Amino acid sequence: MATTTTTYTVAEVSAHNTTTDLWTIISDSVYNVTEFQKRHPGGAKILETVAGKDATKKFRSIHNPNILGAEQFKDLKIGELKDEEKPEKEKKKFGLGSLFGKKEGQGWRGWCGKRGEKGGGQWELRDGERS
Repeated sequence: MATTTTTYTVAEVSAHNTTTDLWTIISDSVYNVTEFQKRHPGGAKILETVAGKDATKKFRSIHNPNILGAEQFKDLKIGELKDEEKPEKEKKKFGLGSLFGKKEGQGWRGWCGKRGEKGGGQWELRDGERS
């Protein structure tokens, strides 16, 4: 038998923003952390700052994301954000250019230096379209 996941809008979550009714969003999942405030190692105040809000960035900056899968935290999850409420995921482009500061619209000009010269060359960036 399939289980049904409860879904919420951001507006619904934002209504739960008090110390006696505290929900937060982490990675598109909705958590009721009202009772957990008392046990939170960082204290209740830190949870109050994300009451009714998306706490993903703050959470990831401090915690291992796998911690929410631990048995002691499974009961805190009460649902998911509705699909239309989920932020669009940023598409990440990766290539060697990103390692060397290449920006969108730039290309590699080519190797500059004398052939056979030991350590005497480099790639240059050019702006605009390829010629």
